[in-house]
Amino acid sequence: MKNVVVDFGKYYLDEALMGTVMSKYAETKHRDEAYVHWTPGFIRGNCKKKEEKWEKKAFPGWGEDMVYRGFMADPTVDISPSSPVCDVWEDHPVIMIQRDTFANFFHDSEDFFNLFLALLILKWEIGDSQVFLVDLYPKGPFWAVWEKVFGKGRPPLLAWDIREKYGDKKVCFKNIAMGIYGPAATITLAGFNTPCSHGAVVRAYSDVFLRGLNLHSAALRATPASQDPKKVVVTWMARRPSVNWPEKNFCDDSTFFKCHYFQRLGVRQLQRQVKNEAEVTAKLKELERETYRNGAVVEVRIQDYNLLTFEQQLANDVETDIMVGPHGAGLQHSLYMRDRGVLIELFIDGTSGRRHFHNMAKWHGRKYIGPTTPNPVKAEQLKNDVKGAIEGLDLSAY
Repeated sequence: MKNVVVDFGKYYLDEALMGTVMSKYAETKHRDEAYVHWTPGFIRGNCKKKEEKWEKKAFPGWGEDMVYRGFMADPTVDISPSSPVCDVWEDHPVIMIQRDTFANFFHDSEDFFNLFLALLILKWEIGDSQVFLVDLYPKGPFWAVWEKVFGKGRPPLLAWDIREKYGDKKVCFKNIAMGIYGPAATITLAGFNTPCSHGAVVRAYSDVFLRGLNLHSAALRATPASQDPKKVVVTWMARRPSVNWPEKNFCDDSTFFKCHYFQRLGVRQLQRQVKNEAEVTAKLKELERETYRNGAVVEVRIQDYNLLTFEQQLANDVETDIMVGPHGAGLQHSLYMRDRGVLIELFIDGTSGRRHFHNMAKWHGRKYIGPTTPNPVKAEQLKNDVKGAIEGLDLSAY
């Protein structure tokens, strides 16, 4: 959209409205998302809608509130730097997003990838454009991505930041775009096996992601001289519950996401845990003592990413050759493995129909193994699968 005016203050300065949104979010344990339901006139533009194309089905999810209902066309209004309608004029491109969530790497990655894709489509530069996160979520554990990958030059703003910056002022934008609805992300298609492989967009996204976080030197497409070229890192992705809900860990009384909303939340439950994990990890550690036809020297890492910082998680990703674990959000990290990497996804507890990570591996050009397995897992069989994957690696490749 070009030359529009947005009334943030009507919503963000309404304490009762913000309290209602947050109370519903807390009461439903995040099933009712922390979204403001925007009303007509939230965005106004001096243009005319093409009514035959302005259909609700074209604006999925939060786009229905924000754009389909929230946008009001008024060809008579003057929206320009000198217009009395504009208390503030923003000349640089801005993209508004409501995040799918704030503390699940799989669902957060929907928004990361969608933003990357939107910027490509719009031909906007990361350093010139700015992200407005207009949901009421806090920064969360993956804030570094918003700040370092997509916020270079112009820092991303949370809803609270927008409130503090603009107050009750009407803000006019020369260029503004609404982000792609998170669950519509093509990178997380799950209903079928993709026929495509080695996708340039997915590989470019992975590269921009790592470069933005200054991990490109650790992910160079060559084995460092100091490292044994035969070394193979196998990472077991433990799926274990964290004691606290992320809402408790990241609440902030200086924002909309205040801590008192979450006092009643108890211990967070987690499904799809491997029942015999101790047996499985002990069997995988035996791989360090095996010999391999390709001469591989194996290190097995048992990782609970709940206990690592986000930066530590990614540092482990870029060193991993084979990632093994049950279906779950943690396998999103497989996107940042070495190019020769193999993903072994365990479909326990009825998850075999979910093809997210199969498709991601194919799009990046990696080998994928996805056995449906009972729970408890057959540890010896899994060890043999991993050994076969190790011997199938081309150790001369990155």
